[in-house]
Amino acid sequence: MNNMNELKQMVLGSKGKFFVVEFIKKDKSLRRMRARLGVKKGLTGTGRSWEKDNLITVYDMEAHQYRNVNLDTLKSFKCGNVVWKENI
Repeated sequence: MNNMNELKQMVLGSKGKFFVVEFIKKDKSLRRMRARLGVKKGLTGTGRSWEKDNLITVYDMEAHQYRNVNLDTLKSFKCGNVVWKENI
C-alpha cells in the first residue's frame, strides 16, 4: 500500500476505534501514539482554517490533546486486525 489515498482511507476507516500509529515528527524523531478519530471533547471554534491532504488530525489518548499525523512519514498503523508497516 504505497498510495497516499489508500493510507488515508486506512486511517479514516478506523471510524472512532482506538489505533496505534508511528510516524516521524518534524524534528525527525519517531512518535508512537495511541489515538482515535472523532473525539469532540474540548473543541472550540470552527476548526482549522488550512487543509493539507497528507495530515490527519487525531486525538492522542495519552496526552489528551489533538495531534496531526503526517501520512508522508507514517511508519506503522494498527487498528484491530488491520496492520500496516512501511516496507524498508
